[in-house]
Amino acid sequence: MNRFLAATILILLGPVQSALALEPGSVLRVSESQRYCASSKQCTLVYTRCDSCDCGVAINESFVAAHNANLEALCAHHDTGRCEKICPLAKPMCVVGLCIMLPHVSL
Repeated sequence: MNRFLAATILILLGPVQSALALEPGSVLRVSESQRYCASSKQCTLVYTRCDSCDCGVAINESFVAAHNANLEALCAHHDTGRCEKICPLAKPMCVVGLCIMLPHVSL
């Protein structure tokens, strides 16, 4: 694998993992198996937090309905406070077999 691509993936995955570590109980964790993909057409954006401080993560579209139902159930018992977070423009993509949010680059 190209070193640049590997470094980019690690940088992109880092914030997702640290964001999931915040406020246990109000964040729905996404397992690696929910992110497996063969093409970018399978990847879609979902949110993981009950508040609006969430830029989302990419998962395989086959898990979206279950994920959203679980998030709705989780958030029914938690405060859905407000947060003014500016999220970078990104697109769900399949990279090395995992759905990730890849920053949008205009050429």
